[in-house]
Amino acid sequence: MAITCSLLSRLTNGTIPEKTTTPISRPGQAVSPPPKPSEEPSNSDFYISRDHSSALVKLDLPGAPFRSGQMSSVLLNFTFTSDGHHLVLNGRIFALTVPNPSVPARLEVLQIPSSVYLAPFAEDLHYRDSVLGSTLKANLLLDYDFRFQNRDDPNIRYYNYHPVLHVNIIGCLALEDDNSPYVLLDAPSQRTVVISMRDQSVTNSGDPRRNFTIVSVQLLPRRADYRATEPSDKSCSPFSWRCADIEDPPWYEVVWQAHFDELGRIGSLRWRFLRFGSCVNHFVSLVPYPVWILVAVGIVWRLFGLRQAEVDTEPDPEKPLL
Repeated sequence: MAITCSLLSRLTNGTIPEKTTTPISRPGQAVSPPPKPSEEPSNSDFYISRDHSSALVKLDLPGAPFRSGQMSSVLLNFTFTSDGHHLVLNGRIFALTVPNPSVPARLEVLQIPSSVYLAPFAEDLHYRDSVLGSTLKANLLLDYDFRFQNRDDPNIRYYNYHPVLHVNIIGCLALEDDNSPYVLLDAPSQRTVVISMRDQSVTNSGDPRRNFTIVSVQLLPRRADYRATEPSDKSCSPFSWRCADIEDPPWYEVVWQAHFDELGRIGSLRWRFLRFGSCVNHFVSLVPYPVWILVAVGIVWRLFGLRQAEVDTEPDPEKPLL
């Protein structure tokens, strides 16, 4: 019980005091007062779990609006799939040979005041529960660019693989307010999240036994020559199959959420084919199965009738011509 109260005291910045017991008074000894909780707890920007399978990052977004003019931050929860093959960000498969790189991850995050302290990241702690005493919550949809060292291409086999992921948040949109404007996050003071990983199995990157862990987390400043991109910087030709940023998987390095839906890059040739197929499937699903059975029987009957008519009109070779 004492350990629990002590932990709550540290997580709530002393709002919940530690439980203390009344000191035993002995003759000739003065009763010392109970110790006060620390007034300056460490405001860490990230925590890595003990087994290095997860990392919780608090990233400040100087340009993102928040209530009452407070500084804004978001929580990024990096984990792995249960088999250790893919990197997951806030519940979505994000990197490390994702199954469908033609559809980049939709990144929805929890927005919090920058003044909120992170709780120690226990293995069973969900990222939404890691903020204590915070009632000002808003969901954000984030645009981002991300790059790997080495390239995250499933066609390439790496040995003794130590991938490094760089994630830069470039835009945001509030999900709970339909009238909220889109915000371009171009502040030079914003930082980039760098996640260093390693494959514990020491096999190649395509081996089913691969099992990744997080080695370190860094929050690095943007480059001095950083130039903010905008959605209009990347057009999409209707004759391009994917409108990809690079020629190999994962195809895209800059992800503007307005450019993608569940089928991939909006406006690309691939997207048009998939949309047409989706419309056909939707139309088929609207018609009851008995109707399709009757249509099929009608088509077969019609074809049989045409064939029978051709047979009836063919001349009999044994019958003399007049």
